[in-house]
Amino acid sequence: MKTIALAFALLAPIAAQAGDVWLNINAVSHHFNTEHKFNQNNVGVGVEYQHGDYLAMAGRYNNSMGYPSRYALAGWLPLQYGPVRLGALAGALDGYPAINGGKVGPAAALLAQIAGDRVGVNLMLLPPFKGAPLTAGLQFRIKF
Repeated sequence: MKTIALAFALLAPIAAQAGDVWLNINAVSHHFNTEHKFNQNNVGVGVEYQHGDYLAMAGRYNNSMGYPSRYALAGWLPLQYGPVRLGALAGALDGYPAINGGKVGPAAALLAQIAGDRVGVNLMLLPPFKGAPLTAGLQFRIKF
């Protein structure tokens, strides 16, 4: 319930403006540390609202530890090169035992977004944090 409230709080400032709504489908990740067996299949679903350089996203996926995680993130994509936009995300997520005992904790990532008119991808680079290695993640995007 707290995650849903946080998602609405993150969405509220930009939701007042006309923007695009996307369905995000979490797919896979790659962990740059091969010493541990992390879950690389991070299937999940979420929603993303984007207006100009700003976005907010919330959803659920199976995390690298094999637990369900929920997230609420806000982002800024100030750089654009053709269909590629670059920026960063910050917010909160849960489900990781090493972060606040699995309860809501901080989240951050660099984001490269590639989008056509109706489909695209989000490529995320998550920094090492609390024993988790540098990780890359992939989401598919479908515009409503």
